[in-house]
Amino acid sequence: MRATIVRSAVELFVERGYAAVGMEDIAYASMCSRSTLNRYFGAKEDVLFPAVPEVIAGFTESALRRRYLEIAYEWEQILRGYFAIGLADDPTTHLRTQLLASAMVSALRAVLHAAVETGDDIATLADEAFGMLEAGVPSIPKAKRRSRAAISVS
Repeated sequence: MRATIVRSAVELFVERGYAAVGMEDIAYASMCSRSTLNRYFGAKEDVLFPAVPEVIAGFTESALRRRYLEIAYEWEQILRGYFAIGLADDPTTHLRTQLLASAMVSALRAVLHAAVETGDDIATLADEAFGMLEAGVPSIPKAKRRSRAAISVS
């Protein structure tokens, strides 16, 4: 049901524009009740962001990108506060807690992108991503790396 709701919402957002679509529209297009929709997603933004790659491809609205980044920043601040509990308030702690929070949020974003792209289970992808962080992200063997000159930034 969750995937159906996201797909229906994405289609409506692309067709009508994000601002023109309400939660009732999403529920109707998903063939579910509003209470079922609310059980899965509390707000329109919650429906949107699990499907970021699909949505961003269909939109050029910078407000959507900005909101996505705001949500990621909010997550970072919450995690940063959590990681700082009981630690000294000094520059080294600030760097460490920000790095940990940023890594966690980046891992979650990568998981969501991979889940939408591949259709793989989010829990499995999350276990793999957090396992990589815990063990240290493995490097790519030199033979498989592209030269820095070959990498272009778009």
